[in-house]
Amino acid sequence: MAEFHAVCGIIMFLVTQASAEVDPELTIVVGSWNPGQIFQIKLSSSTATRQRVAVSSRPVAIDYDPVENTMYWTDVLLKQISATDLTKGTTQLILSLNDSAVPDGISVDSSSRKIFYTDAGNDIIAVMDMNGSNHDIIVTQELDEPRDIVLHEANRTMYWTDPATASYIATADYDGRNIRKIVTTGLGWPNGLTLDRNNEILYWCDAKTHKVESVTVEGTQRREILNEPGAHYFGISFHDGTLYFTDWRRLAILHMPATGGTLGVIATTFLTQLAGIHVFSNRNSSGCLSGQYGMDCRRCGNCNEGTVCEKTTGFCIGGCKHGYQGNECRQVCTPGTYGERCVSTCGNCTGQTCNHVNGTCPEGCVAGRRGHDCKTDCPTNTYGTGCSSCGLCAGGVPCNTVSGVCPAGCQSGWTGNKCDRACLPNTYGVSCESCGQCAAAVPCDKSSGLCPAGCQDGWTGSLCKTMCNQGTYGTGCTSICSNCRTGSVCSHETGQCPAGCEPGWTGSKCDEVCSQGAFGSGCLSFCSNCKTGTVCNHVTGQCPDGCRPGWRGTKCDEKCYPGTHGPMCSSLCSNCYTGTVSVCHHVTGQCPDGCQPGWTGARCDAACSSGTFGTTCSSVCHNCRTGSVCNHVTGQCPDGCKPGWVGAKCDEDEKGGKPSDSNIAVIGGSVGGAALLFVIVIVVVVIAIVLVRRNRRPRVNDTGPYDTLQMVNQPIYSVTTDLPPQYATVADVHTLDYSRLGRLGNAPRQDEDEDHVYSRPLSFIVNDESTQ
Repeated sequence: MAEFHAVCGIIMFLVTQASAEVDPELTIVVGSWNPGQIFQIKLSSSTATRQRVAVSSRPVAIDYDPVENTMYWTDVLLKQISATDLTKGTTQLILSLNDSAVPDGISVDSSSRKIFYTDAGNDIIAVMDMNGSNHDIIVTQELDEPRDIVLHEANRTMYWTDPATASYIATADYDGRNIRKIVTTGLGWPNGLTLDRNNEILYWCDAKTHKVESVTVEGTQRREILNEPGAHYFGISFHDGTLYFTDWRRLAILHMPATGGTLGVIATTFLTQLAGIHVFSNRNSSGCLSGQYGMDCRRCGNCNEGTVCEKTTGFCIGGCKHGYQGNECRQVCTPGTYGERCVSTCGNCTGQTCNHVNGTCPEGCVAGRRGHDCKTDCPTNTYGTGCSSCGLCAGGVPCNTVSGVCPAGCQSGWTGNKCDRACLPNTYGVSCESCGQCAAAVPCDKSSGLCPAGCQDGWTGSLCKTMCNQGTYGTGCTSICSNCRTGSVCSHETGQCPAGCEPGWTGSKCDEVCSQGAFGSGCLSFCSNCKTGTVCNHVTGQCPDGCRPGWRGTKCDEKCYPGTHGPMCSSLCSNCYTGTVSVCHHVTGQCPDGCQPGWTGARCDAACSSGTFGTTCSSVCHNCRTGSVCNHVTGQCPDGCKPGWVGAKCDEDEKGGKPSDSNIAVIGGSVGGAALLFVIVIVVVVIAIVLVRRNRRPRVNDTGPYDTLQMVNQPIYSVTTDLPPQYATVADVHTLDYSRLGRLGNAPRQDEDEDHVYSRPLSFIVNDESTQ
């Protein structure tokens, strides 16, 4: 099988060495120097093989006799002409030349059985029989360095090239007559010469002008077919519309349509320095039009642009179009390959294989690749299908070309595994952390998270994410919470106390004392009866400078104990009327129900004026001894009576008469009514006392037994009955323990109001006996 590959964009194929005889449809024989060898390349519809058929020193010219399947060739170093039977593989010497001979060209006329050759050393053209006999020199004139030679058997004419100082191409009859130069200009080294006998066109290759040209056998219609600067052409052969020629520079056999077109290369890696070439077929020419082949003139396969298939075999000698393979170029490239000779491998296509002609990936590229053939890596900082741009990866490290993931993370202000999403406002850093509590609504730094304007009130730390310590608040957390309710703290931002204030404090931050005259929780309580000109403590309500007269207790919200009044409750009620169980007013000490008999004044602290006594001091003393007055309470005469009067009050005539007219006169008509009223009251009181004592022990006041009473140099009631009150003084601070003295007994309740409890005069009960 033929193996194809490209060199410099020129189509060519390799032939393999034959191991068995095949029936070729096209045969190429070519000479090579260093070492000297002649190879036979056989092309059929399915194979392309090569075989070495001769070994020589420096073979140059080659021709073929189809009658005997014999190849004839010259050797310029051995100076001889030889023949090789291609069927038998045997070689025989036909002619040995002199030492001056340089046999550069040879041509065989199979029908007349003649061999023509040129000798550039002896400057001759000669002819002989096929076996070397009947040798004859037919041209000697105007020869300088005759090179290649071809025959037109039907016209019995010959054509040769002469790369002399004035190079030319000439023609003559078989016998050497009618010599005529048909090309004399534009030549350099016209080495090889061949003939299209059907169309009577000569083709030659020139090693100096690097051209392949043509002209008719008459020397007209000259045409340039190929011009390759740098090429060094040597031998050329025409067969069935195709030119085959050798190039010393490429060390290869070239071919192209005789009319011009794409140049093809038959690789000859087994050749060293190419010389003569001859192409022939064991079949007759098909006579098909260009682009057809075979006996039935089938259409050529997908031969390379500008070339056609070989007319006998259909072999695309110029190679296949991109995307096709096989000798006839009818097979598409195998999946995964494409292009020229199907030697290109598909790129990184998605899904199915690439287009067999141009390698394009119909479904696009896999991630990380691009280009029509998906063989190009995406540029730096791109990824995926379509080579999308990477996100903002950190550290200048590109993203993964397939996934787009940033291996080193994101630049500040960007997030997502591809770092293609901007962080939300008021975030920072590679993970888009939320900014702290920055002041003045100024966002934090996108990279560091620092707050350029500092922290909001109530927050601290380099990122303003730390709340103030408990008990502090405000800018820089430098303010101290005030007087929040116990167990609660103020707001770290505003300093306000959400659970309210400690007693005695007010304001949103509990940093304001209660307004004057208010105290306690919520400042809802009001000071009571503090000393005039002072206010109570805003927290406790206590009166630091004492109470107004008539009030006691730490908050001065309690009235004086019954029987006391005035500043510090240090004054005792005087001689208030006791018939209705009353006491004096706790503030003024006044007796609201009047005085006991013998006393007068608002506080009942003044004895009746001299000469009067009793209730409201309305009674007048009677007949006391001269110079003395009666008792202001009882009306009794302590020093006795005036003569003629007897009785405690000296109001009885010792003779048993009526009261003195003077008393009657003084008392007047009202005495009778008052006396009657007094008697009634006395009777009622006595009856009530008797009933109470009979049914129960005297009860204490509703407030219970008096607690221990502490007094300092304060007067207390003396335990007496009929005598006027006397005052005792407690010399030192001590406690009068009522539990030792007995319990305060109260008379049956007669009346009460919000300020007083009217009771009997204080009495002490000892051993169940009462002393009033």
